[in-house]
Amino acid sequence: MHSRPITPNNLPLPVEAFISLFEALSGELDQHGCDNSLCGTIAWLMDHGYDVATVTGWLRHRGGYCDCEVLLNVEPKVCGEE
Repeated sequence: MHSRPITPNNLPLPVEAFISLFEALSGELDQHGCDNSLCGTIAWLMDHGYDVATVTGWLRHRGGYCDCEVLLNVEPKVCGEE
């Protein structure tokens, strides 16, 4: 079973917000590494007023179970690199 292709219409955040999240995570991970959680993602979502449960569920469904996996597995899909 294949999931629907990722398009701007089926993202839980605007593409621009995802890009901002990816940039923030990249900086955090460069400085502190990954602790195998979504702490950085959750903090960013809360700071920007997004629904944490909806977005983290969407990320997990696409292989983003921790901050580094959000960058490795989800960023290429959202940015059209996969």
